[in-house]
Amino acid sequence: YDIELDPDDNSIIYASYSPKIFEDFSSLWRYSPYQQEGFGWSEILRVEDSGGITSIAFDPVNPNNIYAGIIGDRGAIYVSSDRGKSWHVLNEHFTMCTVWGQSQLIIHPDNPSIAYAATWLGGTWKTEDAGQTWTLLKEAPISSTALSLNEEDTDVIYLADRSSPTVWKSEDAGETWREVANFRADGALLVMRVLVDGDTVYASTFNPALGGGKLYRSVDAGSTWADITGTLPKGILDIAIDPTNSNVVYAGLGEQ
Repeated sequence: YDIELDPDDNSIIYASYSPKIFEDFSSLWRYSPYQQEGFGWSEILRVEDSGGITSIAFDPVNPNNIYAGIIGDRGAIYVSSDRGKSWHVLNEHFTMCTVWGQSQLIIHPDNPSIAYAATWLGGTWKTEDAGQTWTLLKEAPISSTALSLNEEDTDVIYLADRSSPTVWKSEDAGETWREVANFRADGALLVMRVLVDGDTVYASTFNPALGGGKLYRSVDAGSTWADITGTLPKGILDIAIDPTNSNVVYAGLGEQ
């Protein structure tokens, strides 16, 4: 589900592993070129009776802190404070059983005690004490596939709605929300991803039966949108922007 580079050394890779049909565990693996055994790969976290590790996130202030989102009958968020040597459940009472994608768990870039977690049919939640307590953002849509926070104005958050083909925006750190895009007229079923870069926002949609979709861009903070799908042949599962050149955009495509 997720691959991340070490923030301090991009030759070190973290990758999540989901169980095959005959397995009942998920795991998190790290590749280091400085490690000889195992061709550089080592398992740093194994979670029994789980359905997958879908999210990996580094603390932007202290990258020794790593978070891992777990799905299954009882989901959880695991945290390591020593770069993956040891792990514990962040909060036993907060199962997050419906957090599926890596972009549903986002951390404030300047204050790692603040994080947002979006769920499918469980609402969107916010913590201001590094996960010890969580508050439901009551005005956010009940079901979300992705969140994206504007690092130039951290009060601004965009949300991709799973229950309708809409994009929502908060300008007060999640307290209130308003709809800024509706792609129903284009035949969309839901919004799969949303990604903000300053005033530029990208959103991808899926059609009914997940049979393809489109990619849209707004250059005015969500006020207007243009279809930039072009020759992309399939539904878009994920979007990424080159941090050194915002004109370079990557799109991961689905099977349909």
